[in-house]
Amino acid sequence: MRKLTNIEDKAIQEFVLKIGAEEANIQFRFYPTLQAWYFTLEFRGIIINNVKISLGVLHINSYNFPFDFVAGDTSGLGIDPFKIDDFQIGRINFYLLTAEEIADYRGFNVRI
Repeated sequence: MRKLTNIEDKAIQEFVLKIGAEEANIQFRFYPTLQAWYFTLEFRGIIINNVKISLGVLHINSYNFPFDFVAGDTSGLGIDPFKIDDFQIGRINFYLLTAEEIADYRGFNVRI
């Protein structure tokens, strides 16, 4: 499980993630009127648009990619990310899971 540490308090951010020998492009967006964070992902020519970031769920499970993302709340409040600085201040952590970690997560063996 790899924590993405470079998410800042900017409304639009783009990153390239190394997934083994491949790359995925991810764009994070904060929508202040919705008070929510979303991401768009491009991998292997497939684009997944505007996935809402929610706590404790696999976000792209139905695409059968060799990775997925999960968000965890360090404050213990159990509230999805709703402030622009939630990632930067560390209230919310966002993790990249490998295929093996996804299997463990589905079996509830991984705690965030």
